[in-house]
Formats: sequence, C-alpha cells, structure tokens
Amino acid sequence: MCEAANCECMCETADCDCAEIFLRFDFPDGAHLDESVAEAILAAYPELWEQWQARVLETRARNYLPPSALRQYYSPTYLHAVISQHQYLAEGGDRPDPALAARCEAIVAARPEIAEDRRRTLHDPWERALTKEMIGYTPGIASLCDPEDLKT
Repeated sequence: MCEAANCECMCETADCDCAEIFLRFDFPDGAHLDESVAEAILAAYPELWEQWQARVLETRARNYLPPSALRQYYSPTYLHAVISQHQYLAEGGDRPDPALAARCEAIVAARPEIAEDRRRTLHDPWERALTKEMIGYTPGIASLCDPEDLKT
C-alpha cells in the first residue's frame, strides 16, 4: 500500500488485488463534468478539442480510474493551462539552454524508448499543463530536463 499522504488504492471491486496505485488528483473546478464548458474553452483550438474528446473517451473507457482523473479534463483551470502551453510551444517556446539540452539528449540516447517518450512528453501541452498545485506533487515534466534525474 502506498504510504504517501496523497496516494490511495483506487480499486472498487472485491477481487481487486491493488496491483496499481494511482496518485489522487484534485480538480475541484471540473467536478460538474460539463462538456459544453470544455467545448467553449477549447473551441478556438480545434486540434486541442479533438485531443480532449479522445482523452475523455479513453479515460471513461478505463473505468477503474478515480473520478478525479476525469475531472481533470473538465477543469477550466487545467484547460486554460493546456491552451497556454499549446500557444507557448507553437510560438517556439521551450528553448532550453543548448548545453543542458545536449547533455539531457546524450543521457537518454542510450535508451531510444526513453528518448522518444521524453520528446513526446516535452511537446505535449496536456502533460506540460499539469502543475504541482494541480496534482499535489512535482510533475514528471521537471525531471525530463534534469540530467541527474535522467541518469536514474
């Protein structure tokens, strides 16, 4: 069983062996699950709206997730952060120090699957939008730019 304060077993069936532990997300402003709010926020960004629909369908399909995992996608706070990250990336943002970027790339070069996952995550506005305040812990995105974390 997870010992962290923000962790709990999400199994809801009697035959669950609690093999998977999910960190508890908290998106109180998405508790109403109002699709029209999400659509209104993302309407100016058709690509993000399509991604939102796919992510919500996928999350609903994995019905073993806690309700808060779905609330994330209905949270106006999170959706505005996604838009902000999308615009930031589109405008050429995320230009790290070249020496640091080269060092991180060299570290992950030996593991192509990790290198690809790192590149995909760094360019995903949905991942980049998750903040410590939203999820209650330091998001993994920070470790993808830290050579010491990448070494582990």
